[in-house]
Amino acid sequence: KMADLKVTIKESINLNNTSYGSTRSATYKDITDVYKRTLTLTADAVINLYTTVAAKTQGSVLDKDSIKYVRISNLESSESINVKLTQGSAGVTWLQVAAGDSLILGTHSESMDAVATGGLLLADLDLGDITQVDASANTAETTARIEIFVASVINAA
Repeated sequence: KMADLKVTIKESINLNNTSYGSTRSATYKDITDVYKRTLTLTADAVINLYTTVAAKTQGSVLDKDSIKYVRISNLESSESINVKLTQGSAGVTWLQVAAGDSLILGTHSESMDAVATGGLLLADLDLGDITQVDASANTAETTARIEIFVASVINAA
């Protein structure tokens, strides 16, 4: 059975008697699969959250073409986490997610360019697939809890 996922992001602030912020909503239609987990991370290990393939979803192996929305939330109140996005054999990108914050990703097909050097022009981008997503706690003395939520559509394969 299919369902629509509605995501709303709202910012609201009143600074120096002026209101700023906005509300943005997106609807992801015909969602057929949800992968949701809560995990505890440590700094001494990189934990695989999920991998992607060009085939049918099975457990934590997801079809890269069917992913529509991913949210990785840091459930900690004082510790950041590290999230690693892998682009096949091209390389990786590490992102730090602060305490209480979330990282939101969309499609994983042709959505990332991992390079060793900076300053690329848009024309130089060679977008590839996100093939793996991993995470670890940021501080060696602690653990960190995270929540992962992935919504996808019917697999083509």
